[in-house]
Amino acid sequence: MKDLISIIIPIYNAERYIDKCINSVIKQTYQNLEIILINDGSTDSSGEIADTYKKIDNRIIVKHIDNSGVSVARNIGISIASGKYISFVDSDDYIEEKMIEELYNSIVNYNSDIAICNIFFEDENALSVKEFHYYTPLLNRKEFLENIFYVESIQGYTWNKLYLSKLIKEKNTKFDKKASVLEDDLFNTEIICSNKNLTISYIDKQLYHYVSNSSSVSNTDFNLKKLSYFYVRNKEIYMLENEQFDVNYLKIDYCAAFIRARILMKKNKIEKTEQFYKFSEYFKKYKKEIKLYNLSTKMRIKYLIVKFFPFAYKIKILMEGK
Repeated sequence: MKDLISIIIPIYNAERYIDKCINSVIKQTYQNLEIILINDGSTDSSGEIADTYKKIDNRIIVKHIDNSGVSVARNIGISIASGKYISFVDSDDYIEEKMIEELYNSIVNYNSDIAICNIFFEDENALSVKEFHYYTPLLNRKEFLENIFYVESIQGYTWNKLYLSKLIKEKNTKFDKKASVLEDDLFNTEIICSNKNLTISYIDKQLYHYVSNSSSVSNTDFNLKKLSYFYVRNKEIYMLENEQFDVNYLKIDYCAAFIRARILMKKNKIEKTEQFYKFSEYFKKYKKEIKLYNLSTKMRIKYLIVKFFPFAYKIKILMEGK
């Protein structure tokens, strides 16, 4: 029998999407699955729908928890998971029927620790909204990090990947519940930094369908929760500097995002918090440390704006009307 694979699906108020999501997992050509549904305190019928599926498929485990956020829900899923491999699917997304089989075969064929597939980014009408491609079938740790932070092809999502579970469990790697954004990026960075000998395989097939919907956290207007971006970036910069990884780009990105956040907070009359002032100190530190080397034209422009013309962000924001 093939190895058991655990698929973790956190659910929160997803009654519009959950049937399509769960059915896409149930119908996988790779059948030796443990499907873990974590109902994160949904106030709609999502929990009841999950329980219904549990009755018709004995591979399904349902856990109901008080609303705690996607990171806590995924961590509970990891603690339950008994598979040799772990994958994640978001409840408003869905997957191609051969996704798990292809990821598993990639790990077996390349003797890799993590397998990644391409993503179909779409809106709620299943229309493509953007597209990325990467063509090298094998990556090492450094190449994987470069593609998360610089190339923007593979990216730092967790849900288009299949992980050898011991990478996560033996190091007790968890999703950080303080992270409201970029929690996937941080999770992958921690895995890479805590496992020194890794091989990552990649399939350039769009097997995961990421559905952009208006209610997701990433699509909401600026609010204080989005300040967790700076918390995540600080942790990543610290970890990556210890790995002698070039973080110059991340420092530029941090500074640009902080200038934008500062302008938006003032525009929306959001009171500055103690946390904001802490992030401000890092902004001043990173701004001094940024070096103008080995940067793309786009990043050179961002560097110059951050360093000398920060008012340009205010003009851009006013023009965007946000």
